Amino acid sequence: MSRTTTVTDPAKLSEDADPRFAAINSDMRQRGRECPFRDAAEITIDAPVEKLYDVVVDPSRLTEWVTIHDSLEDAPDRPLERGSELTQVLRIAGRTFRVRWTVVENEPCRRVVWQGRGRLGSHARVVYRFDSDDEGRETTFSYINEYELPGGPFGRMAGLPVSLVAQKELENSLQRLKTLVR
Repeated sequence: MSRTTTVTDPAKLSEDADPRFAAINSDMRQRGRECPFRDAAEITIDAPVEKLYDVVVDPSRLTEWVTIHDSLEDAPDRPLERGSELTQVLRIAGRTFRVRWTVVENEPCRRVVWQGRGRLGSHARVVYRFDSDDEGRETTFSYINEYELPGGPFGRMAGLPVSLVAQKELENSLQRLKTLVR
């Protein structure tokens, strides 16, 4: 069974509107300033949490499921852990850009948080959350991407179309992940 939930309105990511994202949102507010754009989705995959976790923390497998992933310039040759760093080249809406990611939190099979920096002061935060069913056969994977584009007010104006494309790519990535992990 597959279910993808899309949340593009930041108000819908509030604790009151959707309690699944409460802990993630609280953490994001505590760790720094709010980013103006958030894209979020979740999917339920018929696979044990360990299998899913092993795929998403392996940088060599990003190309298999992340639709906007273009390449890695440098990355560990082992699964990511807290403190791991990598430089990823992403492609969205026909444009490529580099992000330097650091894994700032890694609770295996529960939650992974990445913080990234791009050019011209852009920054992002990505949160993966894993929830296993009682039998351990099915995992709900939640993914939130929170970011600020460079350019101040101009970046915010350009952000809505970028966010719409990013949301669609996020949903496509989760569908790829589901196919890959089964």
